[in-house]
Amino acid sequence: MPHTGKASLGARLQSSVSRLLGTRRETAKPPNPFTPGAGRLPPFLAGRGEQTHILDEALLQSLSRELPASHDFAMVGQRGIGKTALVVWLHRKAEQLGIRVVKLSPRGIPNERELMLQTLPKPVAEAADAQATVETTSGLNATLGPLAARRGEARRIETQGRVDAPSWWDAMESAARQQPILIVADEAQHFRPDVVGPLFEGVQEMRGRQAPVALVIAGTPDTWDALSKAGASFQSRLGRGRLSLSLLDEVASMQAIDEGMKATGLDIKSEEAPLRMVYADSQGYPYFLQVWGEALYNRLDWPREQAITQKHVEAAWPDVNKIRVEYYSDRWREMLNAQEFGPSGLVPVCAAVARGMIVEGGDDAVLADGDLDDLIAEGLALGGAGAINEARQFLTHMGFIIKSRRDGLVEAGIPSLMGHTLRAAVAAKRVPPQWGDGLDLEMRPPKRPTTPKG
Repeated sequence: MPHTGKASLGARLQSSVSRLLGTRRETAKPPNPFTPGAGRLPPFLAGRGEQTHILDEALLQSLSRELPASHDFAMVGQRGIGKTALVVWLHRKAEQLGIRVVKLSPRGIPNERELMLQTLPKPVAEAADAQATVETTSGLNATLGPLAARRGEARRIETQGRVDAPSWWDAMESAARQQPILIVADEAQHFRPDVVGPLFEGVQEMRGRQAPVALVIAGTPDTWDALSKAGASFQSRLGRGRLSLSLLDEVASMQAIDEGMKATGLDIKSEEAPLRMVYADSQGYPYFLQVWGEALYNRLDWPREQAITQKHVEAAWPDVNKIRVEYYSDRWREMLNAQEFGPSGLVPVCAAVARGMIVEGGDDAVLADGDLDDLIAEGLALGGAGAINEARQFLTHMGFIIKSRRDGLVEAGIPSLMGHTLRAAVAAKRVPPQWGDGLDLEMRPPKRPTTPKG
């Protein structure tokens, strides 16, 4: 009897421990689903339904049926607007449909030959990477085009690193007939002109041959200048392929947080008022929404707390603001390093434009083209150099300003960057101190909305 009692007590203890461990495993908090700046797909891709629908219908479905896409696509916008997220979504979707995805990066494509090798399937690329060489007109040795290397044929080419275009095209077409090809060029603004030209020519040739090959590029606003230097006619061929990416509205911003939390598999509730506070602070900027999601999830004490409340927003705001200030510091250095505009770089110009935006209406402000030029001239007058058009181009390239959907108007690329820039410029004595008079430039935690949504 005593032995039986001990065994029974041991079994009960073991059962209790197992239940406790089981409960702990069931309630363990999963890893944070929000990974801002990591180049990953957000836990919920909010506000991009129109873009994903177009890419799916006009591009992916055609390629999956081994048909050429009607046109190529370009996603151009300021940093943090969600280009990379859309590229990752496109990559995953294409592979699910059996499409071979070739992702090109500027660092990995120093010349045409590397472009050729990366756009072809591995066996063909390895054959093209054989040691067959020929003597060029300059007396240098140069590698052969893909078919020439594979067949061991001798071909004369002009400069080292160049390839025989017809041979490359033949190899690409042959590969595409076996498996459709989607070429994705991210950070397109950094590609070399002598690489971009052959890439566009090759894709255009594939379309002429009715081969299932398509190209998608993504980059910052100065991408168009980089393409024009290559003499490429890519822009004129886009048509409906220009995909605009803008700030998210309130509904999409709230979904980005709410649905993102649910991607953990946990039943996390999100109250409406705190979500609206997050939208007001992020201003619908996709990168900052992911930063907010990460900070809120970190502050949630699961399983004791199962809902995102105002308390969590207030606790997370310092974490968010720290990252935002670091992010804006990079923009500040970019302005300051533009020494071609004077000792203070483009800081006075950016501060003048920021001041104009804030005075005109803050977050929702727009400026007419003429007013923008006047503000740029005001900034350049503070000991700066350079032409108004050059300064305006710089502002556009860095995403400080963007074209409004209304003709003849521009708006802030990131509204909250305006106040930060003007405050920093005044503090650093790069602009007159009175430029900040009467303006509230401090960053403060978002307030609870006083009016119901809608």
